Amino acid sequence: MASKFKHNLKDPSKDSAPSVLKTVRRMLNTMKELFFPESHENVRNACALSFREILDSCFPNYVVGKTRPARDIIFDPLYEELKGGKNRIAKQTACHILRKLNEWYMDEPKVVDSLHCQTIAAVGIQFRVYDCDFLMALVELINAHGPKTTFGPNISKSVDYFLSSLKFNLTG
Repeated sequence: MASKFKHNLKDPSKDSAPSVLKTVRRMLNTMKELFFPESHENVRNACALSFREILDSCFPNYVVGKTRPARDIIFDPLYEELKGGKNRIAKQTACHILRKLNEWYMDEPKVVDSLHCQTIAAVGIQFRVYDCDFLMALVELINAHGPKTTFGPNISKSVDYFLSSLKFNLTG
């Protein structure tokens, strides 16, 4: 739908003042509710592709309005799941999508910049996200941007975080 309607993706039946932003948020939340609890890799890949299609098609130049980064709209539902989600499989799906999006946009500074890297690192450290896809996303960010850019002010906590993730993944 996003690739067909692009920046005209508006749902007048749901909103008194229809906007792409409202429609996209509703679509992302619907995908979260319906598909994040699924553990099948094909479903996770389809969700990641849908997130990518929405970002590419609905937000020219990766911006909402005049200055707000569109990545916030796309990544916020993933961060919400990692911060407060109760379903382990849904969290794994969020990690998978996060990693895929990072892979696709690694060389696009309007999407993956230092603030984005530091937000991901802060979420991982604060909420103890030890999922393999999440950790690999961090490793890929470190390889592309360096540890100082990736962790920013949390660099001193990064060693403890990685050691804790090792312990968690080895002992369960």
